[in-house]
Formats: sequence, C-alpha cells, structure tokens
Amino acid sequence: MMIVRIWFTQAFNRIHDINMPVFPNLIDFFVGLDVFRGWSMLPTFFNKMPNLEHITFLDGFLRFPHAQHTFTMRWNPPVEVPPCLRFKMKKIIIVNRETITPKELKLIRYLLKHANHLEILTMNAHKIDPKRREQVLKFYRASKSCKIEFV
Repeated sequence: MMIVRIWFTQAFNRIHDINMPVFPNLIDFFVGLDVFRGWSMLPTFFNKMPNLEHITFLDGFLRFPHAQHTFTMRWNPPVEVPPCLRFKMKKIIIVNRETITPKELKLIRYLLKHANHLEILTMNAHKIDPKRREQVLKFYRASKSCKIEFV
C-alpha cells in the first residue's frame, strides 16, 4: 500500500459542507486544527480514510495558549466507531504545546478505548501536569500492546 501524506490546509475547512471523497490509500495523515469547527470534523476524516494507520495532530488538540483564547473542541464521539480506528490505527502522535485540558483527555480516552491495534500513542509532554500524565497512563487501552510515550 502506498503512503500518502496530506497536510491539513484551509481547503479542508469547507469539506464538512460538501461530499468529501474516500481516500482508500491514505495511511498517514497530518492534521492541524480548524479553529472554527474544533474537532467536529474528526469522525468525517476517519470515516473517509478507511485504511488510516498513523495520525499526527500537529498543533495538539488546542492550537492557542489556553489562557489567551476561549475555544471549544466541539468533540462529540460518533455513535459508531470509525473502522480505521477499530481495525487499522497503529500510531497516534500529539504535538502538544500546552498542558492537557479535561476536554482533551476525553478525546485521548476515546482514541485509546477504540483503537484495537494501536501500537503507540506519543505525546509531546514538555508542559504536562504530572496528575494528567498519570491519568492518561491509567486509561483503558483496547490494544494490550499499546505503549504511551511522553517526549
């Protein structure tokens, strides 16, 4: 299978409003934050990328310094877990520049709970609260071989 890399750009800002095509060969995806929609697009991406194995969140889950901006992630877990998350996802990288918020923990918990084949979750942890770090390490993992790495 070919590795296809797509950098999230402004072009995807409107994709939620149109019929997004399926990317059957996409296995490696780098995604940045859409400040207007939060993470409401994530289930759409996952459903349109059935063979996705690696995802990198380039700006963590919240792009701006938390103290300076009010931002809602708008994350509502989908009723049905996307197939790529259940059957294909092997690697998740979160390039986090801020401390992890309770809302971000909700998304991390969801990803760990439903990624049956996840091998590693890597988080940039230069500003992680030790309590939240412990919380993440204690989350249930669908994949018994999944490692959580703080770098």
